[in-house]
Amino acid sequence: MKNLRTALARALCALAFCGAAQAQWLGADYATFGVPQVNYAANSYLNLSVLNNANRDAAAARSASEVSTLAPRTAERSSVAAELAAFYPGASRGQLTQVFTESLTSFEQVTQRLGLPRDDVAAALAAFIVGNYIALHGQALPADGEFVALTGRLRAALAASPGFAQAAPRQKRQAYEQLAMMGMFMTTARLALAKTPNPQAETHFRNHAKANLEQLLKRPAESLEIKGGRMTVR
Repeated sequence: MKNLRTALARALCALAFCGAAQAQWLGADYATFGVPQVNYAANSYLNLSVLNNANRDAAAARSASEVSTLAPRTAERSSVAAELAAFYPGASRGQLTQVFTESLTSFEQVTQRLGLPRDDVAAALAAFIVGNYIALHGQALPADGEFVALTGRLRAALAASPGFAQAAPRQKRQAYEQLAMMGMFMTTARLALAKTPNPQAETHFRNHAKANLEQLLKRPAESLEIKGGRMTVR
């Protein structure tokens, strides 16, 4: 299995973050943006009990509901990237629509390298939580095995959730794309800022990550802990 850090490093170079102009935007320019308040589609079926159930052990995960956590794409053209970009200042929206679109492509390259299913809401949720968590705390990426383990636990928790089972396919697809795009966006931003430090931008990204997590968790971001492929929300 490819190392998660290696896979993300390759994905990073597929995004505009590697270019000089994008690096400048990501630093000083980004730090002037407000923190967007995105209404994530996953909020409708995620709650504290579902997230805390992600601490199931392997045996419990195997006995979870047979509900699939996949959200296959449809023939309808996705508008999620543009919808996410619409929360940012007008002058940046075109560029950010492209960045979010490319973020989804890069996320899917990463999951393929890690041997994870395509279109899995659980993997997208893991990416969102991890991406914002490391941005908030200034941490390194987890080991690939820990990320895969967290994805598996989230998959079991989602599959056993009546709220997720009752969600419409379109709603699951929207959540998948939102979570994957924003999770990859925050992860690649964290990697870029680690290479080229910018205190002002880093402070803004921490605020952004905090807002993202609290929008999803409905709890203070500091109540979340991720360790060894497990997560706890106090």
